[in-house]
Amino acid sequence: MYKYLLFDLDDTLLDFKKAEATAISEVLENFGVTPTKEIIELYSNINLSCWKRYEKGEITRDEIYENRVNMLGERLSVSFNVNEFTKMYCKLLSQQGQTFPYAHVLLSELKAKGYKMAAATNGTLVTQKGRIAASGLAEFFDLGIYISEEIGFKKPDPEFFEYILKTVGAHNKKEALVIGDSPSSDIAGAVAAGIDSCLVGKNSPEKVKPTYFAKRLEDVSSVCGLVNIK
Repeated sequence: MYKYLLFDLDDTLLDFKKAEATAISEVLENFGVTPTKEIIELYSNINLSCWKRYEKGEITRDEIYENRVNMLGERLSVSFNVNEFTKMYCKLLSQQGQTFPYAHVLLSELKAKGYKMAAATNGTLVTQKGRIAASGLAEFFDLGIYISEEIGFKKPDPEFFEYILKTVGAHNKKEALVIGDSPSSDIAGAVAAGIDSCLVGKNSPEKVKPTYFAKRLEDVSSVCGLVNIK
């Protein structure tokens, strides 16, 4: 029976697309660029590609910031100041606490059932702490909030999850469950660490097999058999 639930944040509980669109729109306006739907989508795709390269160890976190701004500037034929752009974007993003509709309900139900929960994210330290505070979800993570930049390991490295389990005193991996939306980050990391996992909202590639698959957040409890453990 599971006792410890390790939740990814972005695109699992937090609506990153909404947060990103709001923040980047204001940044672009400040730089004199009209934030059309196409430009916002362009930035989103560039940003995602940079984070995927970071997951694979191909670039550093600082290179994410530099590359995404320069790549966007090249596509728009605009010269952005990387430091100013990044500072403004991170500040605005840290103020965004948009969650998916069922996030609060699910965490409230799981807390009432007796589960201990932690947040486990690859996001930037200052940005993620701000967004968690703005979201109102912090109260549910009694095991803590674990951010890769702060703990020194990133998903999908198994050490990321090993560190969390050791810190919270979970000696039996069979009592832990990782819940997230990314096959390449959350699920691959959990599998590598020998921890059960639940993939939310996406079909899993053949090479990555989650223990469970939940089409929606609403399905997590039933799919994973998360009953009352008090």
